[in-house]
Amino acid sequence: MIPRVGKGLMVQIRGSWQTMFKRKYLLLTNTLIGGGLMAMGDCLLQNWEIQTKPDRVYDWMRTGRMLVSGLVMGPPMHYWYAWIDKRFVGTTLSTVGKKVLLDQIISSPAMMFGYFVGMEVMEGHSLYDGLEEFKGKFWELYRASTPPRI
Repeated sequence: MIPRVGKGLMVQIRGSWQTMFKRKYLLLTNTLIGGGLMAMGDCLLQNWEIQTKPDRVYDWMRTGRMLVSGLVMGPPMHYWYAWIDKRFVGTTLSTVGKKVLLDQIISSPAMMFGYFVGMEVMEGHSLYDGLEEFKGKFWELYRASTPPRI
């Protein structure tokens, strides 16, 4: 049995959680989730890197840059998916296929470009360096993010 105080806290969390996903707060929620997932992913990767190479130290600035990157990409992705869901309504295989195809052709390259250029600039490099980083890593990342062919 949950103690009375704990139960009240759980009810409050549940109410807040439901509120976050209402239309009024969805942009903020999507943005915070995007930034949080990018930062969490970097934390996991750095923990793995430290396990494999114990001489490494945790780079909090890198995690911060990942957080900022996710926060910046959150609003465009929110509006992109809102548009694509309005334009292609439904969950049939054909409709979902169109959404995935458009996402892979338009959104993925744009977000990857923004990510690589943005990270290079946040690290103190030039826009040209960001463009070169994008050119050098785009195809490998794009192939990895593309759904497998059936």
